[in-house]
Amino acid sequence: MVRNMENYYKLYIELVLSTCLVVSSLAMSTTNFTTDQSALLSLKQHITSDPGGSILGNNWSTAVSVCEWIGVTCSSRHPGRVTQVNISNMGLAGTIPADIGNLSFLVSLDMRNNNFHGVPPERMVNLRRLRYIDLRYNNFVGEVPSWFGLLDKLQSLLLSKNQFSGVIPKQIGNLYKLEHLRMPYNNLEGGIPKEICNLTMLKSLVLCSNHLTEYGSEGLVSTRCDVYSYGIVLMEVFTRKKPNDEMFGENLSLKSWILDSLPNAIVQVIDANLIRPDKSSFSQELNCISAIMEVAMKCSRDSPRDRSTMGDVLEELKKIKLLLSALDRED
Repeated sequence: MVRNMENYYKLYIELVLSTCLVVSSLAMSTTNFTTDQSALLSLKQHITSDPGGSILGNNWSTAVSVCEWIGVTCSSRHPGRVTQVNISNMGLAGTIPADIGNLSFLVSLDMRNNNFHGVPPERMVNLRRLRYIDLRYNNFVGEVPSWFGLLDKLQSLLLSKNQFSGVIPKQIGNLYKLEHLRMPYNNLEGGIPKEICNLTMLKSLVLCSNHLTEYGSEGLVSTRCDVYSYGIVLMEVFTRKKPNDEMFGENLSLKSWILDSLPNAIVQVIDANLIRPDKSSFSQELNCISAIMEVAMKCSRDSPRDRSTMGDVLEELKKIKLLLSALDRED
């Protein structure tokens, strides 16, 4: 009898604990859901003009699931958590509230081509999953936030056609995954920080129509970034591949693919239309292309200070050109 009672109480305690865990989990899920909803309702409250009625209308309301709101996408793995906000091209006016920093699952924020103004709130630094920020064609002011440099998953930072002023923060150089940095048509001034050259994944850098000096500190930014870009161009020309080709990923890049082929397997990576295997000078031409790819590797070294200068590149390419000209005369 006593043993039966003990077993009964153990089962009872297990059921109570299990119930508590379920309730706790449900409460946490509800809290996260309402947090995202509240953050976007705060954004709605900060919108002062909505010509199309998309946001200030009835859609963004507690009567409708946040995942069904116009411009909002939720996670498939984490129900109710907002991962994308796209309110671009809606003619909206207003400011970004600090509460937007509570969207902890946000991956993409697209607000381009509206009339938002003010300063992006510092609490956006909490959006550590962000990969894409597009604030182009608005009226944001103040300095480009240095805290952007803490969003280490960021791949695209697009700030064109605003009224940002001051200098480009060197902290941008901490965004090692950044592929697109575009800040033209602002009021930026000073030099381009040399830390920009740390962005080895960068595919596009647009800073025109500002008040920037031509060179960054010690002239390294312009010259070393230019030579890096030239190295990538050489690789693209001779392989007919681009760094964002679908064959490349975390474990293989255009650069590493070519590097692994040097010096004896370069024929496996170059464009087959460049040289003919039946030519008598095939081996010599292949050696010349290997030499050009070696130049490309020197141009694209990770550290800007270790890269070739444009003068050195020019001299090496002149020598290779002379060798190719001699081979043409022999044929």
